[in-house]
Amino acid sequence: FKLNINFEELKNHLNKAMIGLHTMWNEHFGIGIVEMMAAGTIVLAHKSGGPKMDIIDEGQTGFLASDIDSYATAMRLILEMTTEEREKIRERARESVDRFSTMSFENKFMEPLAKILSK
Repeated sequence: FKLNINFEELKNHLNKAMIGLHTMWNEHFGIGIVEMMAAGTIVLAHKSGGPKMDIIDEGQTGFLASDIDSYATAMRLILEMTTEEREKIRERARESVDRFSTMSFENKFMEPLAKILSK
């Protein structure tokens, strides 16, 4: 285990990992999940809260599980995938989390204001 590592070192570790396991039940958002996806880690998160509702498109950008058996099944599925299959999920996940970028938030925030100000 490593504690209090800097962000660059964190990204390096996440980039080398095959599976990012996130088991917190009913996580409201899950910035750790988004960071793992951005780094290219295939995420396996709890099937509740933010991961289920807002972050992971199951089977496309990551995987969701709700109990020990479904976590084990998903992990086995990921481990048995070809390198190409895993890379496609990583690419889709990286593209997906762009919607959580600062620029994306700024644009979404400013869009309605621009409409009001242009009147």
